[in-house]
Amino acid sequence: MTTLPIQKGYDASDISKLYPSELSLHYVQVIFRHGERTPIFSKLKFPGIPSNWNLCNSANFFRSAIKMSSGTSDDHQNWDYLNYKRKLEVMNEDSKFRRLEDDSVCMEGELTDIGRESTLNLGKRLRKLYVDQLSFLPRVISKSSQIYIRTSDIPRALESAQHVFSGLYPSKFRESSFEAEFGLRELHDENIFPNDDQCKRLRMLLEEFRSLASKTWDPILASRTSKKVLKYIPDKISIKGRVQVFELFDLICTAIGNGIKIPDELYDEELRKDLELASISEWFDGYRDNLEVRKLGIGPFLGELKDIFVESKKHMNNERRKISLYGAHDTTLGSILQSLECFDRRWPSYASHIAFELFRKPSTSYFRSFFQKDEWYIRLRYNDTPLVIPECKKKGNHLNGNESFCTFEAFQDIVLKMVPKNLNKECSI
Repeated sequence: MTTLPIQKGYDASDISKLYPSELSLHYVQVIFRHGERTPIFSKLKFPGIPSNWNLCNSANFFRSAIKMSSGTSDDHQNWDYLNYKRKLEVMNEDSKFRRLEDDSVCMEGELTDIGRESTLNLGKRLRKLYVDQLSFLPRVISKSSQIYIRTSDIPRALESAQHVFSGLYPSKFRESSFEAEFGLRELHDENIFPNDDQCKRLRMLLEEFRSLASKTWDPILASRTSKKVLKYIPDKISIKGRVQVFELFDLICTAIGNGIKIPDELYDEELRKDLELASISEWFDGYRDNLEVRKLGIGPFLGELKDIFVESKKHMNNERRKISLYGAHDTTLGSILQSLECFDRRWPSYASHIAFELFRKPSTSYFRSFFQKDEWYIRLRYNDTPLVIPECKKKGNHLNGNESFCTFEAFQDIVLKMVPKNLNKECSI
């Protein structure tokens, strides 16, 4: 869950192996976790870990659009821009508020400067691969229709998507008339992460798996795990108790990811492994063990990815849209990987990504093209490592000699089993 190790990318020999000449890359969908952020919980206190995280210098460069007249809203002449700094106000021990002088203090769960860098670097790696090495994407982007971008409405996801896009297409590689479009949805329509706030049945199922995780892990957490840090915490660690395992795990990972030194006890490998595995069990075991959880949690999003691939197969001209970017979350990546049975049981690091790549294998001759259709394949790469979906290992479900290339038909069948027929009805209890 901490910072993703620096990815070296691929050299020429890697490219020839990963992208066989017999296959033509047709469409790419990249789902990525946002970059490093501050903690989303603030109850736990440890020596060396600050109450205020001064890692958000972006707060010095905010800009707001100001409507200056009653004229046409889309006329730029009716708008001005206000540059401003955000000043955080915090409560003192006497319950009075004071304004902090430091302009770089972050809000809870905010994308940090390091998080902006890591997502920008992800975009740069995507450019190196898909523009420079494969010549798949255009060198310069001129129209918003050339790329589909969607994020959750949580600011760290949107800002991460903006940085990934800017790494993929820096300003010098955008036509002057180009304007990027970022799609967002209202919370009641959101499916880019498991939306148990809007699906009562999903919430109930996930709570059942949380209880199962508690039965398995609470005895372990209460004994060997808690002993290592008991002098710092008010109670023993547990899944649901006063000191919740994910809260501690999140604090450790955000601190390490942002370069903040933590007490020596929190670096203990066995401690961190227990916290990670318990958190994974709490959050993701339902996707491993229960089809209904997969259907309600991540099936709708996977279904949309599949639909985009189906539509893209209808278009062969080189001017077609070739890429989609999704600013998502750890729960997005974890639930996708677990549902497709290729999860390594490691919490997705900041700026981790899954690339779904659609390939076409053209008919081998002019004569045969009248009788034989093109073959289509899906391949997943997780942080630059190709994955093999177990169902795709079966005979006839993959490219000969390479199980990571799943036939589109097999991939589609896998996804369709997870797409609910009537989400609203199935979400009701």
